[in-house]
Amino acid sequence: MDGPVLADLGPTTVGAAIGRVLDTMGWLDPNLRSLDTGSAIPTFSADGSKSALQVIDDLLAADRGVFYISREGIATYESRHAKDLKASLFTLTDVVLAQPGVSVRDIYNRARVTREGGVTQTFVDTPSKNEYGVADAGEINTPYLFTDADAAYLAEYMVYRSKDPKPLFWELEVTEAHTSRGNLLQLDLFDRFTISSSTPGVSGDYHVEQIEHWGEGATLHKSKWTLSKRVYKTAFRLGISSFDDPDVLVY
Repeated sequence: MDGPVLADLGPTTVGAAIGRVLDTMGWLDPNLRSLDTGSAIPTFSADGSKSALQVIDDLLAADRGVFYISREGIATYESRHAKDLKASLFTLTDVVLAQPGVSVRDIYNRARVTREGGVTQTFVDTPSKNEYGVADAGEINTPYLFTDADAAYLAEYMVYRSKDPKPLFWELEVTEAHTSRGNLLQLDLFDRFTISSSTPGVSGDYHVEQIEHWGEGATLHKSKWTLSKRVYKTAFRLGISSFDDPDVLVY
């Protein structure tokens, strides 16, 4: 099937570009879109050789945001920092959540990014490389960066997010004995909530990476959530964050 065909839009944003792709798919209802502005990009076009999802995936390779269809059927694009800035929706207590081990499978400590027409920029985290060996994130070649400095920042950002071992995904089954049905049903992908537990290492904030729902009988509703634990709280904010807390500087 032919992909979208779009003349060069010139300088625009990732959110606007995704919006144009949705236009070509007939996804026109503004109530069925939720698109962040996202990164500024120097150009955007499509020649029909790639599917709509492939075109969006190319945009996200440089932007590092996410695109998904929400539980309400809304085409959703969230910029790279949206997940980190989400507020916790509610708190669960006394839930059984086994603490996983950590995985070195998805460690990446070297990234290469090339802006179209530019010079390849490479970033390596030396402590991670010395500890785990060289692990490449895969090279990105993209027209969606303005300068080689932008390419260098993207390479550094990719390594920063992936240079250390991460906890494996947690799984949690929740019923209305733990929280309201409204809370069970409101969670969407990447939403954040809090667990308060007496088990060491369990208390903290979590993001939803996958959701399953099912019912047992006429009244019991169950959810199974695949979760990732937050590494830090939010973005560093001038005048609000302190210099010894876990917030990070984003821009």
